[in-house]
Amino acid sequence: MTRRKALILAGSGVLGAAAAGVGGSAAFIATGEAKFRNRFYPGTRMDGEDLGGLTYAQALARARARWDTFAANPVSFRLGERTWQPSGRDTGVRVDYLAPLSDAYAGGRDGD
Repeated sequence: MTRRKALILAGSGVLGAAAAGVGGSAAFIATGEAKFRNRFYPGTRMDGEDLGGLTYAQALARARARWDTFAANPVSFRLGERTWQPSGRDTGVRVDYLAPLSDAYAGGRDGD
């Protein structure tokens, strides 16, 4: 075999391996995106809670249960002998969990 043929064969092998790698990566990504369509990607966390594999509706229900309960709990104020215990919501406590939840869901999608 001539040196030129050997170089052509070696170059073809490298290109073939690169094409197989790119094709395999694309198939892996497509499979992962199909598996997690409408679900949070593995390893996605919000406020210390693992959301991986959950649907957006499931994650929203968890956030609501956690933070709406927090906002509904009473806060104690005392002035002299008088005590006032309004809920956090009554004092203006609002928890925005929709924005971080949406950001967490968008992570890794649409070129992020």
